[in-house]
Amino acid sequence: MPIKIKALIAASLFILASAVYAYLTPQAQTTPQNLSIKHSTFDGYPALFNVTYCTMGGERLLMDIVLPGKPGPSPRPFVLYVHGGGWTMGGRSDLGYFNLKLLSEGYAVGTLDYRLAPQYKFPAQIEDVKCAIRFVRKNAALIGVDPNKIAADGSSAGGDLVSLLGLTNSSMWDVGPYANVSDNVSAVVDEFGPSNITSFLYYNASPGMRAYYDGIFSEVFASSPELLSQASPVNHVTGNAPPFLIIQGLQDSTVPYNQSVQLYNLLVSAGDTANIILVENAGHMLVQVGPNPISPSMDSLNATVANFLNEHLGWNATLQKFTGG
Repeated sequence: MPIKIKALIAASLFILASAVYAYLTPQAQTTPQNLSIKHSTFDGYPALFNVTYCTMGGERLLMDIVLPGKPGPSPRPFVLYVHGGGWTMGGRSDLGYFNLKLLSEGYAVGTLDYRLAPQYKFPAQIEDVKCAIRFVRKNAALIGVDPNKIAADGSSAGGDLVSLLGLTNSSMWDVGPYANVSDNVSAVVDEFGPSNITSFLYYNASPGMRAYYDGIFSEVFASSPELLSQASPVNHVTGNAPPFLIIQGLQDSTVPYNQSVQLYNLLVSAGDTANIILVENAGHMLVQVGPNPISPSMDSLNATVANFLNEHLGWNATLQKFTGG
């Protein structure tokens, strides 16, 4: 790359970082945030680190935003990735399985910390995810993304949270700053997220797994039937959901595949756009189970996720611009 072009790109990134540092401050945030832009550990893409997207319960919640390496003619689509970990562990360092592919397609990708149980019971987790979407939409121009082209991707417990995000309107669980900004998303990728956590009937779990879930449900939901019901995406399905892509391992013993099938069937019955991919020889987190490789392969799944989001966000990755909608 010619030196002049490198210098221009570096200058552009510096200007972006300076603008975000000066202006990208959530409401009710009184202390300057530690914000830097540099080459990230995410395959060398530039990133905005340690962005305070919300302050909830006295805790600063941080987001990292990974940017495509090549500037484009249009504001970029944005995907928020929500990590798993049983609602009790994990953090924004997890970029997920599919988002490096999306970065190569010209997407900006955000990862976030959200409040974890047992210190914070549900619905703190979904409140934070919704606040993150509002933050990105409010500051879309500064980040360089299109506020109308935002999608969410989540795995395991994160799949539950992005499903709830897609299925509930802007008035439910909207607390914190940016109350007048929509938290709607244009598409959802649910990776093996639990969808009906009201009853073990839908888990068909072994006694050991039932004991595990008893502990999780106590830590996260205080074993409250009302909270278990609220946290179950199957109880929020309507006829106006954004398009869903559900990916699920058939040999998953942590979140059995009938959880995903149940949500898929309800979405289709309601008239929503939904696709499901049941991955053979795959356990939880799409880990290979047995001697045969998972099918479809990870390369194929990466392409499917990218094509799904390109279609429903109207993004032409080849031309690096929106195609309509």
